[in-house]
Amino acid sequence: MEKKFVTLISCMDGRIQLVSNKYMQRKYNALYVDTITEAGPCKIITDNKISNVIENIKVRVDISINNHYSKVIGVVGHFDCAAIQDSDSDQKQFVRNAVLEVKCWYPKMDVLALWVNDNLEVEEL
Repeated sequence: MEKKFVTLISCMDGRIQLVSNKYMQRKYNALYVDTITEAGPCKIITDNKISNVIENIKVRVDISINNHYSKVIGVVGHFDCAAIQDSDSDQKQFVRNAVLEVKCWYPKMDVLALWVNDNLEVEEL
């Protein structure tokens, strides 16, 4: 059986891991999700100030793409993020901006903006 992977750049918050991973598996008929976690990754990527963390994210995404042949990357943010004290509206914009940046890193990849709301439902932005 062919292993089919997708990639998710996600906050480390444990409340959102299962629902966002399952969402990606269902949407892309994937067996596995390479989940790359940081505290508030969408803001880190958008701000582009913590270069060592950004480079570490890229290294892990590269492994997912080059070794697991992932065909899509999701970037997910969520309600009540401990690392990002901004409003949900602002956080959603960070997710959208992070997607634009990740698309610059990987122009041949599909990159998806996701939001997990306070009902633990995944929304596409």
